[in-house]
Amino acid sequence: MSTNAHKILVVLGAGESGVGAAVLGKKQGWDVFVSDGGAIKDTYKSDLQTAGIAFEEGGHTMDKVLQATCLVKSPGIPEKAEVMKQVRAAGIEVCSEIEFGFRYKGNSKIIAITGSNGKSTTTKLTYHLLKEGGYDVAMVGNIGISFAKQIVEKPCEWYVMEISSFQLDDTHQFRPDIALLLNITPDHLDRYDYKFENYVYSKFRIATNQTASDFFVINKDDEVIHNYIKTHSIQSQLIYFTMNEQNNTNDGGYIHNDDMHIQVDGVDMNMSIHDLSIKGKHNQYNSMAAGISARMMGESYPVFTVIIILIGLMVMWYWLMKKMMARALTLPVSPARKYRRVNHIAFFLVMGLFIFGRVAQFPLRWSDAYRFGDEFKAATALNPFQSFMSTLKFRNSGYDADKVREHYPTMAQYLGVPLADSITLTYKRSVNFSDTLVQKPNIVLVICESYSMYKSSMVGNPLNSSPYFDSLSRQGLFFDRCFTPATGTARGVWATITGIPDVENPKTASRNPFAVDQHSIINDFRSHSKFYFLGGNTSWANIRGVLTNNLEGIRIYEQQDFKASQEDVWGISDKNLFLESNKILAEKKEPFFAIIQTANNHRPYTIPSEDLSFFNKLSFPDDSLKKYGFSNNEELNAFRYMDFCIQKYMHAAAKEKYFNNTLFVFIGDHGIAGDAKNLLPKVYSEYSLISEHVPLLFYYPGHVQPQRIHEVSSQLDVMPTIAGILRQPYTNTTLGKDLRD
Repeated sequence: MSTNAHKILVVLGAGESGVGAAVLGKKQGWDVFVSDGGAIKDTYKSDLQTAGIAFEEGGHTMDKVLQATCLVKSPGIPEKAEVMKQVRAAGIEVCSEIEFGFRYKGNSKIIAITGSNGKSTTTKLTYHLLKEGGYDVAMVGNIGISFAKQIVEKPCEWYVMEISSFQLDDTHQFRPDIALLLNITPDHLDRYDYKFENYVYSKFRIATNQTASDFFVINKDDEVIHNYIKTHSIQSQLIYFTMNEQNNTNDGGYIHNDDMHIQVDGVDMNMSIHDLSIKGKHNQYNSMAAGISARMMGESYPVFTVIIILIGLMVMWYWLMKKMMARALTLPVSPARKYRRVNHIAFFLVMGLFIFGRVAQFPLRWSDAYRFGDEFKAATALNPFQSFMSTLKFRNSGYDADKVREHYPTMAQYLGVPLADSITLTYKRSVNFSDTLVQKPNIVLVICESYSMYKSSMVGNPLNSSPYFDSLSRQGLFFDRCFTPATGTARGVWATITGIPDVENPKTASRNPFAVDQHSIINDFRSHSKFYFLGGNTSWANIRGVLTNNLEGIRIYEQQDFKASQEDVWGISDKNLFLESNKILAEKKEPFFAIIQTANNHRPYTIPSEDLSFFNKLSFPDDSLKKYGFSNNEELNAFRYMDFCIQKYMHAAAKEKYFNNTLFVFIGDHGIAGDAKNLLPKVYSEYSLISEHVPLLFYYPGHVQPQRIHEVSSQLDVMPTIAGILRQPYTNTTLGKDLRD
């Protein structure tokens, strides 16, 4: 389903799931028509109109419905409905919204949860565990927004999904990475010909397409589930949870002496069931299921107990407020009491404003306070609620000083520290030049989103995804073995700017309130104005905090500062980001150090309609795409679009006065996992080096001689090398070095 030419998607039912599927279909190039037998809510009408999707309400026009190539139906529409009888008779493919969303989820992972009871509680618990653990996760399905809509608006790496049997009925390819089946009791039998076995089969569809690499977490104490497992073949790895310790296997959950144990890969985590604020045997089952799924993802942050207790406290608070309100409503109401209630409401609203910190889209963050550059002022300005939660997440952050001292002599020798001192652990190196340049060159550093080396033309990829950058690399100093210290955009930006690898886990250093006031070599360019251009918002991963706390006098340009309109969740398109940044830089009279961070080479792989007249999409067979490192044509064309944007920028910049006196530097923020055995030595794929392998180019015609370097380099080396090329005196406290030395 990678190409949708002449394909028609009909959606029956314009509720949350139906509208989500329709918008996703439109985004993927389908001709979409929505039909609802009843009235459509105004909010959903607005969504459909905004997306330019045709719809009808109050009945189904069968001539239009039966034109469908694929039909997505609302889970509330039964098979006995007349419209479905005609659809089935016509042989039209029918799928559920979760099935349709699954086909366009990309590389994202799914935790799917079903059962007759406890689905919502378990879904919420799992989501909060992962969210607090630092995962990029969304809660979708029967709770939250629809799966399809989430994919369109804000794709995530993980989806925690509550699923009913109705949603599972029309799945064909749907395959969760982790499936949870909590229990099965007779329910909705009118939809299953009053046959319990049909309902049971529907629930087990959650694991039908799973393979040996997936996990199926099941309640071993449920007799129905237990009997089905004994008589049916399940391909995925079975993980059990049980109240009976004797039924326990190596991995899973169980209760022993009133202690709940979660075991994954031999690691045991336990807590007393009396510490669970949500009481009852059913909630013990739900908590075990949620805990297992979180642990199976490598969840190591100690939030399990905190989250469970927090949810319990919320339930208790709700109960207390309900009792107090019930009592208050029985008392006679006087005019004075009326005003008292108004005052109470106003008080809580004001307190909420103080907690949020300001009237704006985003709350007051710790990074805002540290703009003062004074510890006393900063500490006084900190929002106590927000500050407590931010520092709580990093309470275990630190390092082993003894190990650092043990290896310090080796590092000091490698980096050439002149006054090595294992007591102070200094890495300070002062670099001076006798012949510094009188005319100060400009610097434009471009941090390219997901710029994986093996997908590019620079390694001879036959799909030729970056021909312009390949030609550019032959005109500059190009390092073809550059590796990022870690994966993830926030970590890549941090390492490039500070010269220090981000080893925080699971959060990133950019989010750590203690990681303020890092020395950056950028600050040694004292005569330069500093700029940062991003098509979206720098509140993401607290990048604004990294910039404002570490780079003196930096001017940040974000989505709201540009004339171009928002293209997708990442903001304006990279082409418009480049071109508008170019216009701003062209007006500068003084030397500048500018950083441009791209974003389009990322799901949902948006290519603006305004560029389709100039940018031609290509389509390759699936086997060719996979052979040369791409999941689908959308990913390939997004990679090609980045090359198109870089070309547009360089051509526009070449027309400006600043061009000939500017050092251009390009580096990827991180690579992408995959299989590069057809392009690079197999060790790159076997040890996941391709996830960190990115191009690094220094382009400065007439000043830097073209050369392709095969020695290993890193994001940590970018700033020292820039300073070295431009003969800018600097103080180096990082783990990077001038690559020309």
